[in-house]
Amino acid sequence: MPKVLAIDDEFHILQLVAEFLRDQDYEVTTANNGRLALECLQSYHPDIILCDVEMPEMNGYEVLEQFRKNSETAHIPFVFLTGMSARHQMRAGMNLGADDYLTKPFTFQELLKAVQSRLKKTEDLHQYVEKQLDAKEKIIQTLAYRDETTGLPNQQALEQAFWQITRQEQKLALIFFQLEGFQNSAAGHTPALGRALMKALTNRLRAYFHENQKNLFYLGINQFCLLLHIQNPQNLLQTFELIQQQTQSPFQIFKQEHRFGLSAGISLYPHNALNLENLLNSAQKACQQAEALGGNQCQFVL
Repeated sequence: MPKVLAIDDEFHILQLVAEFLRDQDYEVTTANNGRLALECLQSYHPDIILCDVEMPEMNGYEVLEQFRKNSETAHIPFVFLTGMSARHQMRAGMNLGADDYLTKPFTFQELLKAVQSRLKKTEDLHQYVEKQLDAKEKIIQTLAYRDETTGLPNQQALEQAFWQITRQEQKLALIFFQLEGFQNSAAGHTPALGRALMKALTNRLRAYFHENQKNLFYLGINQFCLLLHIQNPQNLLQTFELIQQQTQSPFQIFKQEHRFGLSAGISLYPHNALNLENLLNSAQKACQQAEALGGNQCQFVL
């Protein structure tokens, strides 16, 4: 039930406004001067404020100024109620932060429309802010789980994916791979070259592994891994060969041609390790062995 604070020194107007709005299912609290209204705010938190302009002790402008100075009430819609002679003063009220005004005498329908309109605008604003916050939260989540350079899921995402997959799957393969000669090619160049090479390789991998993109991860400079469900271990060698094919054509980066080989290490869950850290470490060591044996090949963890 929306809450209304009505402020007016004319008792009969205050009562009429309160009774009408209560009949329309609004909760209404009244105050016959500005000082009482400010005291009321210590325990009452209205959704909208209706306030007369010309009142003793504290006029409507002074009430509005106090409300806008308070961070807890500054956002509350504020509607002035004014006599015909005070119309020329409304611009001053709007400049102080009033949201709307009704000129006395007003009809009940005009009052209801003003209240409904202001509350709707406030609700629309709240929904807009919530959507913006949700959108920013999604962006933050995306940045937390994706690499900025390649756009691929990162190691944090790998940890989450491994946990989810191993809850259901009996067997899993982790293929760790990296470009051979990448460090030599990138040495002496700007970091932009390294990023461009990683993006180029990522684009090729995405084109070939579109069905398994969610299981392709970028772990850091020149380090990728692929999580696969095992149906036939022999297919893992074919998968490596498909990955390897993506590096056979030279990369054209900044008008220069770059050629690379590719080595990989393959470890199996739960045969080689029961947790991701050991599974990944063993695959990395197998990849190093592949490079030591001449490179451009893969090695299985025994």
